[in-house]
Amino acid sequence: MDLFLNARNTGTGALGFTDLAIKGSLKPVPGWTVKGAFHWFETDTSSVGNPLSIGSNVTAGAGDELGTEMDLQLIHKYNANTKISAGYSVFAASQLFVEQRAIVGSSEAEWAYIMFDVKF
Repeated sequence: MDLFLNARNTGTGALGFTDLAIKGSLKPVPGWTVKGAFHWFETDTSSVGNPLSIGSNVTAGAGDELGTEMDLQLIHKYNANTKISAGYSVFAASQLFVEQRAIVGSSEAEWAYIMFDVKF
């Protein structure tokens, strides 16, 4: 879901970043591919007491975990020049992520898309 591409502006860039992931794919029938991934995101160092972190809201018990994400993708090769993809992702934020970003309300984000990849 690209929540960490601009990590330097959110405070996590100063702490390092680790993405542990389990990924898999299968081709149930010709022309179709199903992909899945599960990610665990965490910082390399503690945010508590780190002056480079946006840590004014971070409590001592926040730890180094940023959250988890699940991604599902369905890909269909329509022809030699066209692929159609549909995907769904859900991110569940941890206490550290919520406190760094000062999130109020739900700490879960969902995202879906449909994409046409056409070669000319």
